[in-house]
Amino acid sequence: MAGLFFVSAAPGAPLMTRNIARRGFDMHLAAGYQVWGGLLTPIILPLVVLVAGLLHGLTIWIPPRVVLLQIAEKQFVPLLLGLAMARFLPGFSTKAVWWLNRLGNIVLTVGIIALLWFMRQALRGLLTWWLPLGAILLALGSVLAISVLVGSDDPLVKHTLAICNANRHVGLAVLLSGQYLRAKGTLPAIAVYAVSAPFVIGGLSWWFRREKTRA
Repeated sequence: MAGLFFVSAAPGAPLMTRNIARRGFDMHLAAGYQVWGGLLTPIILPLVVLVAGLLHGLTIWIPPRVVLLQIAEKQFVPLLLGLAMARFLPGFSTKAVWWLNRLGNIVLTVGIIALLWFMRQALRGLLTWWLPLGAILLALGSVLAISVLVGSDDPLVKHTLAICNANRHVGLAVLLSGQYLRAKGTLPAIAVYAVSAPFVIGGLSWWFRREKTRA
């Protein structure tokens, strides 16, 4: 439960903007979600974790500068580098997009496989039937929350934000849960979400496109 909680508290995975563009959603809205999510996470995440910990008799304070450093390193530095390359090396950037996209997918896939391999003993002892169910419900809950909270009636806006919100920053969740909660039992839940979320997002993307085509 703590692992899924840290996943839910860490929004905005860096690769979402590119995936949104490839699936026909609003890339600019997704980029705005990523930027604003990155800016607000160092403020909101420590407060959410602190309040949740106090409800269970724990005092867990994550310094905002730690979260900001991770967000800057994992999201803003690559984003600024990409903008600079597009501005000063437009020809090279256009040609490199195809290769860099595939390289990003390969690195992400290898990383998840390696994580599962090194955690195989922990997964064997802690993986229960409710863990995948909890991960899928968390992803679907992130989607439904956007549908309820967003005031826009534009389906493209709701669908774009729903997909973005379901793609949590599992790397940040692993770092924070290990460093501040010091509970190895959180890692299997985070790993299960990392594996489950792409299938949920892919299925939702197909469903949203199907609705759009029908409309």
